[in-house]
Amino acid sequence: MASLRLAVSVLFIIILIPVAPANKRQKRIVGGRPAAPPPEDDPVVFVYLNDHDAKVYGSRDRPDGYYKFHGIRYAEPPVGRFRFQRPRKLRLMGDVNATSAGPPCPQPGREKNSVIGSEDCLFLNVFTPALPDGNEGLPVVMWIHGGWFRRGSASQYGVRHLMKKNLIVVTIQYRLGSLGFLSAGVKELSGNAGMFDMALCLEWIKNYISFFGGNPNKITVFGQGSGASSALLLSLSEITQGFLRGVLAMSGSALSAFAIDHNPLATGRQLAKQNGCPESPVLEMVKCLQEMSVSKLIRADSDLQFGFTILPL
Repeated sequence: MASLRLAVSVLFIIILIPVAPANKRQKRIVGGRPAAPPPEDDPVVFVYLNDHDAKVYGSRDRPDGYYKFHGIRYAEPPVGRFRFQRPRKLRLMGDVNATSAGPPCPQPGREKNSVIGSEDCLFLNVFTPALPDGNEGLPVVMWIHGGWFRRGSASQYGVRHLMKKNLIVVTIQYRLGSLGFLSAGVKELSGNAGMFDMALCLEWIKNYISFFGGNPNKITVFGQGSGASSALLLSLSEITQGFLRGVLAMSGSALSAFAIDHNPLATGRQLAKQNGCPESPVLEMVKCLQEMSVSKLIRADSDLQFGFTILPL
């Protein structure tokens, strides 16, 4: 059998590709569609403090893009037997929905004899242009609204211009009228619950603001009218020492006439008498006033037309 030998020829093809000079740019055409923009940061803050952790869900402003956390509860509801008493601290725990503002504290409405708000009103709002990035954190300002200690809320003003200054803004709510400032100067009714609300807000900021991108060592408190009076009084209080870096007061001071009631016990007794409560002993007066409806108490405040006592905290 004849053997066949197959001769395989291998053909080598050399392709020469011209190389452009090193100093001459080449134009390249890339097909396809534009890449999608990167996703925005989620407005979620993770908190871990004193063995308690929380996730605080907020939102983003349009079009400026700053972060908003509305309606964060900083104290237990001051209702029932806790009416007129100092606020009870509340720690952040679990999932916290901070996408809508809390109701304002009870106050006169626009229509005659109307009352708006809820006694469960101890909320604050946090606005920040940036979340934590490993740096020391942004300066913080705490806004105290005015309103003669009878009106106002944490959500009545915008913060867009302050966001452009790279500041974190915390707006607060505190108890108003008799609910916040009724006093007898004794332990049963020591008074100034609204001022202690503000002091607790400062403590909250000191403890939590670093998780929102703020510097707890750079806190300034500011306000207008009765809010300005409150800001100055907070700066003078022993229990807030070490919390504040600065104070801004607009149209109010610690010496403003509307900030002081020189005879608080007489005011309390007048309020009790007007509503059929015993004027003494103080404990019985307080118990009776704690059982009154909120709307009746706010209307009684309007009838009295009195100032408010600010005692040392």
